Order: sequence, then structure tokens, then C-alpha cells
Amino acid sequence: MPGRPVAGEAVVVVGTVTATDSAGARALANGARVAEGTTLETASGGHVYLVTVDKGFISVRPNSSVTIERYRYDPAQPTRTEIKILLNRGVVRAISGTGAQAAKENYRMNTPVVALGIRGTDFSVFADAATTRAEVRRGGIVLTPFGADCSPGGSGPCEGPLATQLSSGDRNVLLQFRRGDIKPAALDESFSYLRPDRMEPPRRGEGPSGDAVPASGGSQGSVAPTELNPSQIVPGNPQTIQPGTGAPPAGQPSPPVTTTPPPPAASVYWGRWEAVGNGTSAKSLDEIWGANEHIGFLAPFAMGRTNGENLVMPVSGRFDFTLTQYEAYVKTVSGAGATYAQATLVDPKLSIDFGTRQFNTQLDVVAGGQSYNLHASGKVEADGRFANDQTWQSNGTVQGALGGENATKAGFIFQGSTDKPGVSTAGATSWSRPR
Repeated sequence: MPGRPVAGEAVVVVGTVTATDSAGARALANGARVAEGTTLETASGGHVYLVTVDKGFISVRPNSSVTIERYRYDPAQPTRTEIKILLNRGVVRAISGTGAQAAKENYRMNTPVVALGIRGTDFSVFADAATTRAEVRRGGIVLTPFGADCSPGGSGPCEGPLATQLSSGDRNVLLQFRRGDIKPAALDESFSYLRPDRMEPPRRGEGPSGDAVPASGGSQGSVAPTELNPSQIVPGNPQTIQPGTGAPPAGQPSPPVTTTPPPPAASVYWGRWEAVGNGTSAKSLDEIWGANEHIGFLAPFAMGRTNGENLVMPVSGRFDFTLTQYEAYVKTVSGAGATYAQATLVDPKLSIDFGTRQFNTQLDVVAGGQSYNLHASGKVEADGRFANDQTWQSNGTVQGALGGENATKAGFIFQGSTDKPGVSTAGATSWSRPR
């Protein structure tokens, strides 16, 4: 069976990483060479760092799938480099090597909905079947949706009226394209929670500042990308690898696989940033969120999610969640100011349909002999965040997220209106379901 050109070397493998080519699937070993036509898939908690033959860097983060469709580089003729990568799903970070920088017109990364080209770059991308989001640390990218002027089968960046650029110095922090949109949208800092690096944070040692990547052969320490030294390519005689082996030539033993236990599952929590009466305390939003993910804030509550293991949701099925903890109030605003009456939640319900990615919730907020109903429904995003649709099906505002192993936990904060002037409801809730 003919050999295939080598794209790079897996210098760090953590957790479960599978390499699949024409010969089948196998566990990827630390130090293995990765050839054209190989698909790398990471499980929950899995990471792989690939140093490419042109001294570039690719980090495949947990629950992701990347195919190296084409990687041709000759150090004697770098302007003839050809690179095509498919991000099938998940999050990937890429730092352009010398070949990619010398032949930007021949670089392409496809997702299910867009083509991405580079302007000399360090960038991260998130993709699922319907959405792509990209952010830039250095350089710039161009994002173009597939259509009459941009085919998935093409090579190099797509230009034209629908192409949208993002540079590291721009005011906007990311580009987003969703299936059905006309062209990518540039989103500012208020949408930073959608950044790929927030949805799937870099592992310690990858270099979260974008200035360093891990040293070859281990996860401790970091070096600049140009210092990494994968096996050299002889000009005019590209290295090849036999399908199904992923191994160095005979006589060069592969290093042992580097594994570390995955981080704990992310958990959803809340705190109060507004006092609800005499003697009650409140924290600042910075104290509540810290370095964790910001889910939302609706007075008097804010909700966050810890930066744990990447969330894995079921792909189908409808599940009913049980309320496990809450704090709720009925708020009355008058000329004397606002007062809060502690409330009880009665007949609480939360259901999530993972097949359609929709949630529904309803509950009664009871205080002082009065009962106020809250009901809401809306979409569950790919990262497990959810919020109510602005339709008749919701009579309040809900902001929440899923957490726990296999999305067995949930939490949301809410504000509800009532038919009484100056009276509203507010609360924070935690939920769980059987595994």
C-alpha cells in the first residue's frame, strides 16, 4: 500500500484520542506521526497537540474531530505548500507554520458550513453541524459561507461579497456563522462567552496567552512554535507513513503515551449580587464569577459555570429534571423602594428534549398567600447554555446552563412578571436527572 505524506507529529496526547485512516481506527500514541487522510478524534477530556512538518501547531481539544485532508510542504519550495484541514466538529486551535505563511492562498480549513482562510495567523475555531465561530490571537482570518461562489471541494480561501475578515486588532472578538445566515457576523466583547476558547478552554501548557505551545514530548513547560523540532523533511523526498501504523521508522521506538485524568465535570452555581432585605449580604459579580464562565445575571442573582470537563449532551431523548435547590423571592416596588418576600416554589417542572435541543419549564412562586406562575421555553445551545424564546410561550426571563457528567445537572435564574403593578418574581434554581 503506498505511503502518504506526513503532516506532523503528535507531541502531546492526553486521554482518549483516536486516529482513523483507510486502514481503520487505532489509539493515537504520543510521538506518533500523523499522515494525510487521517482523522483525529478526541473523547471527553482528550487533547492532542500536533506539530506540523512546517513547524506549525494544531491543538485538537476535547470532543472534537479533525481530518488532515491534505498537507504538502517542501522546505525548499515553501510557496508551493498545500494545506486543507476539515474541522468536522468541536474546537481546534491552529498556529500557521512556515509553509502556511508562505502560501496563504493554498491554505483552507473547512467546517460543515464555511471555508476559513488565513492572513498569517494564530486562531481558534468552534464548529458543529450548523454553526461556526472563530477568534484570532495574531494575524487575521477570512470566513466565507459555502454557496455558489465557495465550494467545500475547493482549496484556499474563498473571496467575494460574503467573505468576512477578522484581525487580532479589531474591536470585534469573533466571527459567527449559522446555517441560514447570509454572511458571517462580527460579534463584539458582549458575546465573548461564545468564543471557542471559552467553550473549550485550552489545557494548561498550551499557552492560553497565545504566545507559547507545549514542548515536544511532554506536557510540562512551553516553547515558542518555531522552537519545536519535529522530524525534518528532506527536500524533494517527502516522508511517508504506512496507513494504519502511525509509527516512526524501525529502530526509533515511540515514547510512552502521556495520560492524565480528565478534570471534574463542570457545575452550575449561583450567587446574589443584590441584597434582598435588612441583614442580607451580597457579592460583586467578579466575586461570584471569578475565572468561571458567565451564564447570566438577573437581579438579584448571577449564575456561573465552573471550567470543568467539556459538557457531553445526549443526542436524543426527552428528560425530566427534578428541582434540588432554590432561592426565590417576590419583589414589590413602591414609593418607599423595593422589598423582597421570600417565596416557595410549588410544582416545579423542567424538561429538556436533547433531540430538538429545546427546554420547557414552569413553576409557581408562592409568597404571602399569593401564587404567581412562571413558564418559559427556548433553545439549548451546543455548549449547554439555554434561554427563553421571546414568544407567548414565555412570560418571564430565564438564563441557565447544563452541567455535570452527561448533562445530568442544570441550573437557571429567572425573573417573572405578574398582573399586579410593581410586583415581580425572581429566583435561582438547581436541578438534576438520573444518569
